[in-house]
Amino acid sequence: MSVLIIGVDVSKNKLDVCIKLANEKNPIDLGEFPNTPTGFKQIKEKVVRNSVEQSTIIEIVLEPSGGYELPLARFALKAGWQVYMPNPYKVRKWAQGTTGRAKTDKLDARVLARYGANEELKQWKPLPEHLQHLDELLKRQDDLKESLNREKNRLGILQSQGIKSGIALESLKRSIQWLQEELQRLEDELKRFMNNHPDLKEQCEKLKTIPGVGPRNALFLLVLLHHWQLLNNGNGSYKGLVAYVGLDPVPYNSGTSVHRRAGISRMGDPKIRSSLYMGAMASIRSNNPLGSFYKRLVGRGKQKKVALVASTRKILVWSLAIFKKDCVFDPTFALPN
Repeated sequence: MSVLIIGVDVSKNKLDVCIKLANEKNPIDLGEFPNTPTGFKQIKEKVVRNSVEQSTIIEIVLEPSGGYELPLARFALKAGWQVYMPNPYKVRKWAQGTTGRAKTDKLDARVLARYGANEELKQWKPLPEHLQHLDELLKRQDDLKESLNREKNRLGILQSQGIKSGIALESLKRSIQWLQEELQRLEDELKRFMNNHPDLKEQCEKLKTIPGVGPRNALFLLVLLHHWQLLNNGNGSYKGLVAYVGLDPVPYNSGTSVHRRAGISRMGDPKIRSSLYMGAMASIRSNNPLGSFYKRLVGRGKQKKVALVASTRKILVWSLAIFKKDCVFDPTFALPN
């Protein structure tokens, strides 16, 4: 049975498409298509014409592009294709080491086709509709909070200059009021949503028993954990989740003279990392298992920032344990071996 890989570079209005048979060396450019349902059908027609046989397995490789790739991904799933969305950073690094450093939309499509043919990837699966709705609510809430903070900062700057009236000042006040009202509407919708899904509400309450997990990051964790288990058919590992979020350690040393301070990969969603990091910062000062874990690391000579990142990672590991076992947090989880 042959395998046909489709590499697609996605932008808002267009799709650059390239195909490659797994056992052949050179990919074939299919051309440029509109990023619309009509364009998807045109791609499918061309792909079917280029399939070697009816039993050909078709795999499509897309880079995440801020959501512009999702309609095509869902279309591909309905067509019976296998969908993959590799990390763009990994693809770019692979391309620099194998196919060169040039970058155009057409070349990116070829790179994705080659990458799909040479690397073992995890299939992408969409969240169930109700979890997708929750994810969209949380992202919209985050966007509005960022906008509100910016508007408040601008208002503060004008007021610090002694400006007490004017069109700009009134505009900022109206904008702040609107953002606050929208945030309240989203908060009310989130409460309604959770009340309508008692199973998710119960999972969320159990996550909040973990030190460092509060009402805010518990919802982000809930979506993340469901997505992680979906991607791995319920068999996702702790180490894999840490790498997926980008909290996996990346040591750097070369020979005997070149050393850099170890860091983390930062390959996942930065908002997830940020929410976990802030939760860890707030929790390590308290007399709880996470605070004890942090103090033990510092007591062993770890730098405070390194210990804080490790504490952030510990929250994530505990969260997956609670999610898998469907239980509340047990302080004995945190006891040293």
